[in-house]
Amino acid sequence: MIKERVRRVPAPGSIWIGALCRAGFEDDVEAELQHWAEPRGAQTKVLHCAPGVVLIELAAAMPSLAASKALQFPALDDLVFVRDLMRVSVELADLDTRDRFGPIEAELDAQGRWRQVQILAPDSDAAKPLAPLLRALDSRVQGRVDPTANVLARVWLVSGTHALIGHVAAAAAAIFPGGIPRLRFPPEAPSRSTLKLDEAFQVLLSERERERLLRAGMRAVDLGSAPGGWTYQLVRRHIRVIAVDNGRMDAALLQSGLVEHLRDDGFRYLPKKPVDWLVCDMVEKPSRVVDLVLRWFLNGHCRVAIFNLKLPMKKRFAAWEQAQTALGALANHGFSVRARQLYHDREEITVAIVPGEKVKSSQTPLAKVNVHRAPAGRIARRQR
Repeated sequence: MIKERVRRVPAPGSIWIGALCRAGFEDDVEAELQHWAEPRGAQTKVLHCAPGVVLIELAAAMPSLAASKALQFPALDDLVFVRDLMRVSVELADLDTRDRFGPIEAELDAQGRWRQVQILAPDSDAAKPLAPLLRALDSRVQGRVDPTANVLARVWLVSGTHALIGHVAAAAAAIFPGGIPRLRFPPEAPSRSTLKLDEAFQVLLSERERERLLRAGMRAVDLGSAPGGWTYQLVRRHIRVIAVDNGRMDAALLQSGLVEHLRDDGFRYLPKKPVDWLVCDMVEKPSRVVDLVLRWFLNGHCRVAIFNLKLPMKKRFAAWEQAQTALGALANHGFSVRARQLYHDREEITVAIVPGEKVKSSQTPLAKVNVHRAPAGRIARRQR
């Protein structure tokens, strides 16, 4: 006889949020969602946490609020440490191994017709053995997809006997399933760090912005460039690059005719005239990198930037909060500040400063920003 499974659903007046993240960053996801919920009159409670996945209950802080106003659901673009989100409608635990798919399919059918269904597992070592189960379940449900429906259904297998089932709005869906892009490493690229910038272009810029801001003939500066992983992404788009690093650059990039290599400290170098792009992937304290970026925008040296912030082992979300507060000076002047812990990131997040349509010039005046000068003679460590 098949044993009775454990089935849980959100209580009236609350919603459940499923979040996927990099394994080891579950506490940062909890802190970030709590920070998002508090000003909206909601409280968070962790219902389940496993490597790479968090299930959180969002409930109104006051019962009267729940009755008068529906709880909001966070947008993926509002979060940094979350790769993918879904609104969880049911949790199935202790599934019998003799019939795991039947209960999951029944819950999917209960949601109504769905235009798409994604079957995923957290990105963790513990979830890797689930790959055969994912493929088997996916083959069973894909034949029932209805292209005229509006629901995007989701099934996350936390373990072989534990599933989260829910849905997501089309506009809120992650660009890549589970927030994991399947990018091919170009064999001619000098380092795997090239995938960070490739992913950043796809996740942090819209298609319209890529067309507008990544045009052949533009000019860029890559601080901490050696051996050239980020420079490669710019060159392949026919953008001219000043590569600043005391280390050696890839010979093929230098032979492209689009790269000028300057052996200098990335924290002291300034271009002789404004450029379109600043990219930076140097290993330094987040506050020091933020100050560097602010100086560049304050003085009109660039108009778009993508850079990485290497986070401390503890209080990572707090470190991002400090950086976000400082970068708010740019948000007040027509620039969009976006950040995400990308799939190809490690103990870091990637930040993009993107000008709005009306911000045309790299010399747009900004309000005075309190930044600190880098100590003279200090050589920045580079991320290879």
